[in-house]
Amino acid sequence: MPGRLLKTLPAGVLNVHPSLLPRWHGGSPLCHTLITGDTVSGVSIFLIQPVLRKDRQQRAFDVGPLLLQRVVHLPVDSRRPLTTATLAQFLIPICLEALVQVLRDLPGHLRSAVPQSLLPLLPQPAPRLRPEMGNIDWVNQSALEIVRLWHAASNYIHLSTQLVLEVPTQEDLHTKASQAKFVRSRLRIGISTPPLLVWPPPDDNQVSFLEFREFVW
Repeated sequence: MPGRLLKTLPAGVLNVHPSLLPRWHGGSPLCHTLITGDTVSGVSIFLIQPVLRKDRQQRAFDVGPLLLQRVVHLPVDSRRPLTTATLAQFLIPICLEALVQVLRDLPGHLRSAVPQSLLPLLPQPAPRLRPEMGNIDWVNQSALEIVRLWHAASNYIHLSTQLVLEVPTQEDLHTKASQAKFVRSRLRIGISTPPLLVWPPPDDNQVSFLEFREFVW
């Protein structure tokens, strides 16, 4: 919101943010809450202020003084794990209740507003998801981290990965072809779309890449 517009509103502008600020300030707090596996979250109501970052090139987000915070423990159900949509449904009633409480005594909450710099939580940005954040790294990511990413981000970005298969030489073509068919059948497990495998390869010792867009957990 432009600073010149804020100056035309003498009572200020309130924002209801679905996280415990300053943790997860930014455009995708719900996604980052799930990706990191937070078990405690909450709602923050704060006063929007036209604050610039140190480089004065971009406006800082979600940095105004806090009028009210509500801490909640997130529900845990292995049969129905939280997604971004269900987490939003869980927090919406809490957001509305907190906003009504602030509006009932707005002058009092404005007088007792607390700067976010005085809170014990460390600032943690929650930037909007980018396509490259959906790339799965089987070496450095655990199965739990991949599942969390799927639940948090699958409605916004595609999850994808690349598997590398070594193509056999002409001498071992028949033997390796049987092995490749076996590998291809194994790769279909847990994947909603069949893998793409070009066989035989156009050149010897060529590396083939398989990319999958959807996973079934």
